[in-house]
Amino acid sequence: REVHPNAAMLAEKIDWLEGARGGVITGSGMAAVSALFLGLLEAGDHVVAGDQLYGRSQRLLTRDLPRMGFAATLADATRPGQVEAAIRPETRLLLVELVSNPTLRIADIEGLARIAERYGLVLAVDNTFTTPLAFRPLEHGAHVVIHSVTKLLAGHADVTLGYIVGDNEQRNTAFRDAAVTWGLTGSPFDCWLAERGLYSFELRFERALANAKRLAEFLSTQDGVESVLYPGLESHPDHARAVALLGGNAGHFGNMVSFTLAGGRAAVNAFLRRAEH
Repeated sequence: REVHPNAAMLAEKIDWLEGARGGVITGSGMAAVSALFLGLLEAGDHVVAGDQLYGRSQRLLTRDLPRMGFAATLADATRPGQVEAAIRPETRLLLVELVSNPTLRIADIEGLARIAERYGLVLAVDNTFTTPLAFRPLEHGAHVVIHSVTKLLAGHADVTLGYIVGDNEQRNTAFRDAAVTWGLTGSPFDCWLAERGLYSFELRFERALANAKRLAEFLSTQDGVESVLYPGLESHPDHARAVALLGGNAGHFGNMVSFTLAGGRAAVNAFLRRAEH
C-alpha cells in the first residue's frame, strides 16, 4: 500500500508523457480526484469546478465534500468570467476537465490559468479524454494533472487505476500521503497490466481518434440523429477553441463522440434495446 515497484514504474512512464515528475498512481480516476481534495484542502476551503464534470465528481463536490467541511461551486469552464465570479476569499482550487464528460465541452484553459495566477489558486486539470499525446496541461498553466488510467492509457478494459501529479514535490507528497492514508492506492497487478497497455498507447490513440472522427461524420448525416457532440465538427460550440488547443497536434479532437436522438427518451430506449451487445 505504501509503495511498490509496479506503481513506481507506471507513474514514471506517465510522468514522462506529461512532462512531469513524482506522479502518484491511485486505485481509480475518482481516487485521484479524491487525493486532490484530501491532499490540498483544509476545512473551510472552497473549490470552484466545471459544471459539466463527470457525474461522480459532481456528486463528490456537491454532496460529499460539504459533509467534510469543504464548499464547492460549479461554473461554466468554457466561460472564465463565470468561473471568476464564483471565486470567494476562501477559494483554494479550480478543477476542470479539459474535455468534459460526456458533453465534450472544451475548457478555456488559458483564461482559467490567468485567473488561477491572479488569485493564487491551484488549477487542476483532468486530462483523461485528451491524453498527453494531444495536450499537456502543465505546459499551459495548470498546477495539477489527473488521469483515469482505466481508459485510453491502459486501453484494454481490464484495469481500474488513476494518476495524479503536481508541479512541485510538496504537492506530490501531499497526494501520496492522502492516497496511502485513505487507502486509495492501486494494485500491483493492475499497474503491471496498465504498463503493458502503454506499449500500444500511441497506436491505439491514433486509431481511436480516426474512428471517432468517422463516427461523428457518419452520425451527422443520419435523419434520426438530432445533434452530434464532437469537438472536430464545426457545429460544436467550442470547435474554434478545440482547433486552437488541439488542432495543431494533427487535429487530435479526442476519441469520444456523444449524440442525441430525435424522439427523446423513448427513442433512446428503443435504440439501446435494438443495439447489439
